Amino acid sequence: MTSATDTPALPAGVHAVTRVDGTNRYRGMVNRPRVGGRKIAPLSQTFDTVELAAQWVERTLTDRAATAVALATSSPALTGRATLAQWAAAWDTGHLGVRTQDSYTQLISRHVLPAVGHVPVADLRPSQLAALWRSLAGQMSRGSLTKVRAATQSLLKAAISEGLTDVNAAAAAPLPTEHVAPTKRKVVRHVGSWPLEHVQKVLVDEQATKLGYAPVFALLAGTGLRISEALGLDVADCEVDADGTLVAVRVTRSVQHLTGGRGRTELPVKTRKAKRRVPVADRFRAVASELIGGRTDGPLIVNAAGRPRRADTINAAWRKVCTSYAAANGLTRIELHGLRHSVARALTATPGISAATASQWLGHSSLDFTVRVYADLDEAAADEAAALL
Repeated sequence: MTSATDTPALPAGVHAVTRVDGTNRYRGMVNRPRVGGRKIAPLSQTFDTVELAAQWVERTLTDRAATAVALATSSPALTGRATLAQWAAAWDTGHLGVRTQDSYTQLISRHVLPAVGHVPVADLRPSQLAALWRSLAGQMSRGSLTKVRAATQSLLKAAISEGLTDVNAAAAAPLPTEHVAPTKRKVVRHVGSWPLEHVQKVLVDEQATKLGYAPVFALLAGTGLRISEALGLDVADCEVDADGTLVAVRVTRSVQHLTGGRGRTELPVKTRKAKRRVPVADRFRAVASELIGGRTDGPLIVNAAGRPRRADTINAAWRKVCTSYAAANGLTRIELHGLRHSVARALTATPGISAATASQWLGHSSLDFTVRVYADLDEAAADEAAALL
């Protein structure tokens, strides 16, 4: 049996982990600085190969160094005028459990930062957060709202220990006394989608070409990615063939923009199963490959000036192109997210592609969700199945 001690010298930060069947996996580990004299658990992630683990260690160290430099050089952040978004980016959550870290980070990024992320931590008032709780009360259950408040309290408690503020505004902001739970949304079976043949025609439409968004639309239609996942892609996440054609992407993160053009926030992917490799459909590869443009690093989706594109500008461009094409071809206009639904419909309707494959491709949290939303029962197929019983 292979043991960890028999493993050849590994790159710094990479450790071999022996499974019960004798095979090895490789864990990348990056130490964290002590907080208040207390040792903090290191960041870690396990991979199937040494190369992937080493790449993760290198990227994590680079990201941490870049964050430290940004905070030291450009942010008044940590010296008394840090905004909530800046402090959230620097917040060390090592004292929290792994699941709690993921949960708190997502709750703050999705519900708190878009509303008050631009406010300096020292200026944040309980009244502002109380107003936020009231606005969220109509969108989520009491339990979910309580979790948002707890995550914000934890964030501000750490800010107090760093001297950024002397008041925990979240703790002082009570939840609404009357909470009307939002009406449970019904699952919509017939979501907005187009046959992929129509989407392909949109890409060569004069308006789409003129606006310069055709490669972005091709990527979304060729992969079915959520827009936040697509914006989180780097050129390094792309797989290309010998001709430089984009054939697949690896989804490891997502990006959400703060309201009012106040910056972008990197988030974990929506679910654990959303971290995946996604091939690009053949018909969209050539156009989607234009996104790389000979580059070897940096965000994949950028504008002519090389700056990352925003989801709202991509949505606006799609609405303009889609409305024009739909009117000319007698179709119902679909939203940008309809491209994802179009891919899902194509996957579940294509003979030979199982629901499990479609679910993995789309990064759904469960196979049940894929089947319930997209896989309509075909009467002819049902009759054939009945004949075999």
